[in-house]
Amino acid sequence: MANMIRCLRRSHQQLLSKSIIFNTSPVTKFGSFTVCKNDEVGDVTLTREFGGNEDIKIEVYNYNGDLIGPTINISKKCDDGEKLEIDGLFNTPPSPSIKITGLWVLQNDNTDTSSYYIGRKFRRGINGQLGEFLKKYFMSNEIFKLIRSMESLESFMEKK
Repeated sequence: MANMIRCLRRSHQQLLSKSIIFNTSPVTKFGSFTVCKNDEVGDVTLTREFGGNEDIKIEVYNYNGDLIGPTINISKKCDDGEKLEIDGLFNTPPSPSIKITGLWVLQNDNTDTSSYYIGRKFRRGINGQLGEFLKKYFMSNEIFKLIRSMESLESFMEKK
């Protein structure tokens, strides 16, 4: 038992020494985006305002350590008081970049997909830097979860 605890401590220390390259405090900002983490489901939401009349929300889910394609929602307040909503799906290949695969303008009362409009290309702070940030963000989260688990296991084994 003592040998197992020693091995666990050594692994724990090695992991801690490697984890210094990651942020030890929770990230709350990335560029002009506000970062909100949801520990219960392992996802992160980034929000920002653009041009005074657009609200941008990006949701990224992490299952089993794999980065799943983020989704984006852009809401634009129109002059006539109505809101225009654009939902998009993004592909995050193994390289840290984000590629827009499609955008749809959705009206609340219309579910007919034939009316989807593929709009022009535009940027709202969604680029390769965001992809790199998300990759590092989820990697550091996984490492800190592992560190906490190792600390719990070490504590449990010492009590036995």
